[in-house]
Amino acid sequence: MLYVMTDSFTTGAWYYRGLVEEGGLAFEPGERCETPTAFANFPGSRSTRRRPRSFAERAYNIVRWSDMPRGGHFAAMEEPGLFVDEVRDWARSH
Repeated sequence: MLYVMTDSFTTGAWYYRGLVEEGGLAFEPGERCETPTAFANFPGSRSTRRRPRSFAERAYNIVRWSDMPRGGHFAAMEEPGLFVDEVRDWARSH
């Protein structure tokens, strides 16, 4: 709480630390998220490293997959036009 109250620990770091400590980075064997999921695969994202769609489909119900031409982990800031166009295209399809 000291970090939060003194604003010396960023919310992002708090979020990621919680994932590491409490889990959430992986499913149990055989577990799968059936929520319809869209994925924009940005080539510069180190967290996904251009994984193939088949890899994601093991754990998620992928209903839209887009291999983006550029951008990375912070795609909304790096390539705002591409990001917004992708979100709009997805929204129009639903």
